[in-house]
Amino acid sequence: MTKAPAIRRYAVEQTANLLGRLVFEIHRAARSHDPDAIHDLRVSIRRFNQGLRVFGQFFPAREAKKIRRRLRVILNAAAKVRDRDIAQELFAQAGVAGAAPICQTLATQRKENERELRDLLKRFETRDYSSRWRSRLGL
Repeated sequence: MTKAPAIRRYAVEQTANLLGRLVFEIHRAARSHDPDAIHDLRVSIRRFNQGLRVFGQFFPAREAKKIRRRLRVILNAAAKVRDRDIAQELFAQAGVAGAAPICQTLATQRKENERELRDLLKRFETRDYSSRWRSRLGL
């Protein structure tokens, strides 16, 4: 008796769960201004990417690579927003007033970066990438 089918089932199940979580976080981040939503989105992307790598032998390599490439664009956009959130927190902890020019610049940049991210996430939702990915990965 071989364990390969059981391992494959486990890999598919775990990857499907990670994709489900990613989709949830994409929807949440697309509708929220909350810094935690952006953080959770980034975490879910990294975990899904790691799942594709760890269980890579069970998925078409070309498809997994395309998915990781598309997610990298979203991850980079989310990083820009998250970087501004962290910088704002650090300035607040250092006692810099929110009205200070640097804080105002960060707030403006964050709004712009958030708009770009939201546009990417809306595109993801309308093009239904998650269903395509499920099909292409056999989830």
